[in-house]
Amino acid sequence: MGFGSPSLKGKALQWLAQREHSRAELQSKLLRHARQVQRKAAANPADAAGFAADDDGVLGSSAATPAARSAQAAEAAESAASALALEHTRITQLLDDLAAAGLQSDNRTAQSLSRTKGSRCGVHRLKQHLQAKGLAPELVAQTLGEASGSEYERALELWRRRYGEPATDNAERARQVRFLMSRGFDSDVVRRVMRGAFEPD
Repeated sequence: MGFGSPSLKGKALQWLAQREHSRAELQSKLLRHARQVQRKAAANPADAAGFAADDDGVLGSSAATPAARSAQAAEAAESAASALALEHTRITQLLDDLAAAGLQSDNRTAQSLSRTKGSRCGVHRLKQHLQAKGLAPELVAQTLGEASGSEYERALELWRRRYGEPATDNAERARQVRFLMSRGFDSDVVRRVMRGAFEPD
């Protein structure tokens, strides 16, 4: 299976071993990595060329004419743009291969976020987390639909862990409401929690 550049494949597998990544998130990280590698590679040949010129008794780049330096800079910029376009193509192929091999999945990323974030936040905050990963709107809507079914139970459990007993005055009640709202729970769910938090199971 052609995974493209070994360094890109290695980084992708390293990140995927740590946690699930969306395709968009992985693409962004791989592009940043490719740019860093290119910057390092571009720095070394320039130094090597300078040393070689000095060894040959040729004047260094510092003595080059402004026109020559401008031409060199333009050539370097064009070369870098071409290399970046090639890396973008390789990354696209790599992401296709990873998805085909089942190593990267947007569905798994959405489910993982729903599990890890869902116990601590409501659908409004969960939506922000899902969108930040660059997931498709249809997948975001589907995941939120599944999470909304347990929104009340999750809010109640979070309230119990945080407070566990009724508010003794309006100020404390308002503080508890603000806490749940800040975690992204729907206002209707928060009202239900405040009404029913102390009813026996």
